[in-house]
Amino acid sequence: MPSLPNINFDSSAVVPLTATLPGVVNDAGITTAAFAAASAAGVVKATSGRLCHVLVTTVGTAALLLYDNASAATGTIIGVIPASAPVGLYPFFMPAHNGIYYGGGASTPAVTVSYT
Repeated sequence: MPSLPNINFDSSAVVPLTATLPGVVNDAGITTAAFAAASAAGVVKATSGRLCHVLVTTVGTAALLLYDNASAATGTIIGVIPASAPVGLYPFFMPAHNGIYYGGGASTPAVTVSYT
């Protein structure tokens, strides 16, 4: 059986998630905001950015909506977690021109929102 060659890893070539590279969009989300189940609506981010992922940590029986808005649960919907969605990671990669607003309320799931 042939042997594999030794591979040297050069850690100086690693680019951190926060790096800005021309033509590259970081859709991984570098900031998070956690909301408990049945949390009141509120601001995730008050300036433009990108809704990246929503991690459902506790199932809720009501749908959760996320809006492209800096201060209210109105306007363009940029994310939806359906009612009774299972625990898991939901990717969105949606631009938010005005901000990101969490439209919480009674029976919404507990979530962690990642965004840039």
